[in-house]
Amino acid sequence: MLLALLLALAEPMQARQHLDKARGLVEQLRYDRALEELDAALRAGDASPRELANIYRMLGEVNAALELPTTASEDFQRLLALDPAADLGDVSPKIAQPFTDARTALAGRPPLTVHSEIVRAPATAVVLVVDSDPLAMVAGARAVVGNRRLEGRGSPRIELPLPAGEHIEVTLSAIDRYGNRLVDLAPLVVEAPAPPPVYARWWPWALAAGAVAANGLMFGLLAKSNDDDAHAAIRNSTMHDFREVQSLQDAAHRDALVANISFGVAGACAVVSAILLVRTPGSAETTLSFSPSHAGLSLRWRF
Repeated sequence: MLLALLLALAEPMQARQHLDKARGLVEQLRYDRALEELDAALRAGDASPRELANIYRMLGEVNAALELPTTASEDFQRLLALDPAADLGDVSPKIAQPFTDARTALAGRPPLTVHSEIVRAPATAVVLVVDSDPLAMVAGARAVVGNRRLEGRGSPRIELPLPAGEHIEVTLSAIDRYGNRLVDLAPLVVEAPAPPPVYARWWPWALAAGAVAANGLMFGLLAKSNDDDAHAAIRNSTMHDFREVQSLQDAAHRDALVANISFGVAGACAVVSAILLVRTPGSAETTLSFSPSHAGLSLRWRF
């Protein structure tokens, strides 16, 4: 987190600089130049929610001063969407009227509201959900994880896959089309889910199925060998007595029984493995590719 703070401090705050210049120009009544600075502040794309609210407030005031009440009212509506409790204080009627019109236009409409969700399948991700956006200001989401920035565009649900880690701190924001932060949500701490125990994973059961099936195959071959020896002894009865033949037949039956039991256990293990595999999210990925020259199917397994 310290590294992220240092990086943030090292970045030039262009929106803040343009906003400060605009304030000075308004004091000098140089409204046209102030509008240019405010537009530059908006397009810089690095404004915080408070700075963005100040930009729209000043835009409304300057446009009202330039006798552009409709444009001023639109700017004030954006201000009120971000900060419903905003108040201009003691201002001239020329500025107060567009602000009143903006409040009337938004009457009964909820302010800009978002919340976050965490999803864990097929991979852990943070989701920005737009609950209310009366002026369609949300254009995407930004997540800050350590010194990394993750961004996604769209609305009303923007999903941002998170990097792997056992303890991830995430700061999530709704952003506008320029990248300015409309809303900052409280930091999230995402804990990696505990891995399932070995007996609840598919691959140990698959290994067990293979091992038990190999054991069954071995005993099946022994059973066949003993059975063949028993038949050979019967054909050469002058060279073998009854007890020797009976011993070979008993061994063949015993080995055959062990083989059958092994194959049954292997089949059961294979069924359990298949069930766990299907229930494990993201354990298998299938990719089908096609082009005029070739087609292909690839399977990728994750253990």
